[in-house]
Amino acid sequence: RRQAARDLYVQGLRARHAVENRLAERRETAEAAQALALRPLIEGGSSPSVGPADAAVTLVEFSDFQCPFCGQLTPAIETVRKNYADRVRIVFHQYPLTSLHPQAQKAAEAALCADEQGKFWPMHDLLFAEQDRLDGDGLRDKAARAGLAVDRFTQCVDDGRMAARVAQDVELGNRAGVALTTPTMFLNGHKLTAGAMPYDELARHIDQELAKARK
Repeated sequence: RRQAARDLYVQGLRARHAVENRLAERRETAEAAQALALRPLIEGGSSPSVGPADAAVTLVEFSDFQCPFCGQLTPAIETVRKNYADRVRIVFHQYPLTSLHPQAQKAAEAALCADEQGKFWPMHDLLFAEQDRLDGDGLRDKAARAGLAVDRFTQCVDDGRMAARVAQDVELGNRAGVALTTPTMFLNGHKLTAGAMPYDELARHIDQELAKARK
């Protein structure tokens, strides 16, 4: 009640006196607004996803297959996939940090080549499980174990035709405020703290969004 009275008093002051706000907009507020504006692009398009299109919650990840923190996050994402099933849709965007991880670019292209054959998620799991084997031989071995047509996969990786799609993801991530930090996640358009978030914390954020949806 005291807060409500104070707010009413301040509103009255603003109404009676000319008030000019010279404070600059907070940077994080501007970034949050930009991310929300990009939500249709971040959640749509042809990027690999799992879960129903009409799920109450959409979790978007910008990730790098050679990034150790991205690898640490993967079990939490997998648990979300299992525990939330039809309530959460997960979208994956490529964001290779090539200045730090020289094999990340080709790994990203390899994942999209696997997606071309409908095997993105098996390849995704193998790439993160074996981050120390992302060279050409390692990628082909993973493709075979993921059930891909290896010759077709190898040609796709070698000709570099997925590089443009990777670049599009990186540009989208830059516009959304990923800022060279992986993994970065967005939950229903809102940016979460970047890094390898524990499952319990991630589930808490998801539960909050589900509660909003129920209301």
